[in-house]
Amino acid sequence: MLVLLLSVSAAPPRSAFVRVATISVQGQVTVEPGPRSVFVGEQTLGGQDVSRYSIATGRRLWRTPVSDTPENLRYIGAAGVVAVSTFEPVPDSARLTVLDVNTGRRLWSTAGYPLWSWPPDAQAQRGQYALLLLGAPAGPRQLRFVQMRTGHVSWSRPIEAGSQVQLADWRRSDAPDILVVGPDGVATVLARATGAVLGRTRLAGMSGPDGANDPTGQTSVSVVGTSVIVQRRAGSVTALTDYTLPGLTRRWQRSGPYFGFPGDCGPVLCVAELDRLVGLDPGSGSIRWSVSDWQGASLIEGDELLGYRIAAGERSGVLDARTGRLLLGLGGWSPLAAFGTARLMAEPDSSDYRYTWFARLDPGGAVLHPMARVTGIGLQGCQPDRDLLFCASMESDVSVWRYAA
Repeated sequence: MLVLLLSVSAAPPRSAFVRVATISVQGQVTVEPGPRSVFVGEQTLGGQDVSRYSIATGRRLWRTPVSDTPENLRYIGAAGVVAVSTFEPVPDSARLTVLDVNTGRRLWSTAGYPLWSWPPDAQAQRGQYALLLLGAPAGPRQLRFVQMRTGHVSWSRPIEAGSQVQLADWRRSDAPDILVVGPDGVATVLARATGAVLGRTRLAGMSGPDGANDPTGQTSVSVVGTSVIVQRRAGSVTALTDYTLPGLTRRWQRSGPYFGFPGDCGPVLCVAELDRLVGLDPGSGSIRWSVSDWQGASLIEGDELLGYRIAAGERSGVLDARTGRLLLGLGGWSPLAAFGTARLMAEPDSSDYRYTWFARLDPGGAVLHPMARVTGIGLQGCQPDRDLLFCASMESDVSVWRYAA
């Protein structure tokens, strides 16, 4: 059911949701948008499979049974494939299966799992290669850089048991390099395309029994924008130590009552205290601004942030990344899927929780455009893609909606 939002004090909304397809599914569902289609992974008591459906007709184009749970689907247009992966933290249980986009034919499979960019990168930016991590977390593992169409290994490298591996997108590009932190606290940055070493250093506070694999969770390493940040907590105080990427040159250190993880907020690094959000200069660690009552923020575009806080009636807002100033209060609206989709906002209807309000955020103009009131959508299973919204609904189907992006 679709009801348009009409405000007495405003002109009718410029756009609304239009349901363009409904696809019947069963069991647990994973959804990935594709070209004029949608890929759906289904897990039922009878097994698991991956299918491709036409958006125009709702007709299934192909169906391929898979041996492992399709927890994650990723369409890679440059290689003409859809990657199906599952992760289990026990030896040889994580697997990757690669299918042909047009036919669903199984091309190849391997143990291990792919390391994808996070937040997810745009489909048009995805290249033909991917980085795979093989082996159990507690044992020796191996990195492999493979061609996704053929499975051909371009390069491989063993890594020590207990090592942490992250993609290090220091150039904000579609080809992030790789950060490996060994159990001794030695960090190495590898070139994604070749595996060559770009930088290496021992990180502060990361060696010894409370180092890279600190079971207390008091020490952690994060890739944030152009930095590697080491956090080490002692009581109520957290020390932050910054290293540049890719060379891992130490730049600065500061301490404060910080919690959570630093965030990439464009011109600043965002760090949270108990009752405020702080914007740090990435080059020096000095405080550029500090605002009360906000607990976190994520970059929308340019110099605009989507801020979050725990407060009745005003849980989110658009902030100026250069000053921390509030540009637009968003009340109870929140971004759909949070990452890369902050322009599409949702809010449950407090008068009838079967319904959800949708609006489009224009951060540059600091304006929220209401669009529609919709029922039957489970927001946890929704994924936007350009002007389409794919949702695993509460009615055992996948619904596809078109809206003005």
